Amino acid sequence: MHNIVTKLGFDSRVVVVSPSASGGLSIPYMFDQNYRNEIVGYVPIAPVIPKAYQDEERYATLTVRTSLL
Repeated sequence: MHNIVTKLGFDSRVVVVSPSASGGLSIPYMFDQNYRNEIVGYVPIAPVIPKAYQDEERYATLTVRTSLL
């Protein structure tokens, strides 16, 4: 996802809208320490949550604003 943000030339932070299976990409991106500062908001729409990210305690560490749909 970082490559997409870079190639599209976004100069500011992005809001990630993630429907369904795209959660397999967007959730790891959101937790990646290298790219965490690129995301200002996250809108999951019934996302697939990878096994490595199913521990709800991990989500308490995030500072990304989220709108749940």
